[in-house]
Amino acid sequence: MTTSLGGFLATFTLDVMFAVALTVSFIALECYLTPLDDETLAFDLEIIGGIYNINTITGQTITSLEVEEQYALTTDRDYALLERIMGPGMHTRLGNDNATQFNYVMDEIQATNATQVLEIGCGRGHSRVLAQMMPNVQFTGIDLVERHIEVAKSRGLANLEYIQADATTDISWLGKNRFQIIFGVESLCHMDSDEKRSQFIANVKSLIAPGGRLVIVDGFRSNTFATASPNQQKAMMLTESGFAIMRMPSKTDWIQAAQGVVTSNKDLTADAMPYWILGWRIARFIMVFPIFMHYYSRRSRATMCTIMNLLSVATVAHAMRNSAAAEYGVLVVMYQTDQ
Repeated sequence: MTTSLGGFLATFTLDVMFAVALTVSFIALECYLTPLDDETLAFDLEIIGGIYNINTITGQTITSLEVEEQYALTTDRDYALLERIMGPGMHTRLGNDNATQFNYVMDEIQATNATQVLEIGCGRGHSRVLAQMMPNVQFTGIDLVERHIEVAKSRGLANLEYIQADATTDISWLGKNRFQIIFGVESLCHMDSDEKRSQFIANVKSLIAPGGRLVIVDGFRSNTFATASPNQQKAMMLTESGFAIMRMPSKTDWIQAAQGVVTSNKDLTADAMPYWILGWRIARFIMVFPIFMHYYSRRSRATMCTIMNLLSVATVAHAMRNSAAAEYGVLVVMYQTDQ
């Protein structure tokens, strides 16, 4: 009798495991094959809205302290995992040849024969990719998050210095007219108000050498955001909130604030889309288990921050579709002697 019961339980367990594996495989296949369109966006928003109040999420005021907290809580888990998967740099991959945004920064460094370069929002020290390739250039990286600087310093280079600082406050002590290139890769999107951009540009004009260039490689609100569909607008606002951004600036916002000469304005949305569509498919697979998301997001502040990152990954491709609500690109501004 015991043997029969044991055999039955073993068979039942195997059957359950097979059913679970088959179900998960079916869901994964469905996520892989589902097109990115209005119908799937409506479905995704329905899932998110069933767990969270979207209006509450997208209507919050986000302070610098909250930005620092979110990235401090996720840098050793979310971003460390992403870095292990994507390698050094860990920013959006562009196109199918694993090009990175640093290629565009390198072009500007070479074009200006720069010897002093400042990175705004250096994160975990990703500009070491550039520093390794350009040993004769001195790089300085600043970041709001203390933990980012700790990690970055632990693997620094002789031509690479990291300093904790908030670029929306006075940082003129870094050195007047010192830098030929000031750049930010997926960090200047946090200059999410007119006041922050104004203070940042004042810093740029103080720190940058005559003829120097500000290089912004980032996501932007599209100039067509106001005419995008309500759902794509909602997707963009979820993307912003998930990454702790109140309102991502558009290229027009930057051009108006920069008070310099625009020398390059590249649209890389099409190149960035494959990366974010892949992220959307992975995030969508997780989102079809709303019970998991509901439970995990309420375990702690750190896990809630992880879920917010997930919501951004799940919605950014929707916002960037047809460049309706979001776009990705490079903006370069030159500052003349009389700026």
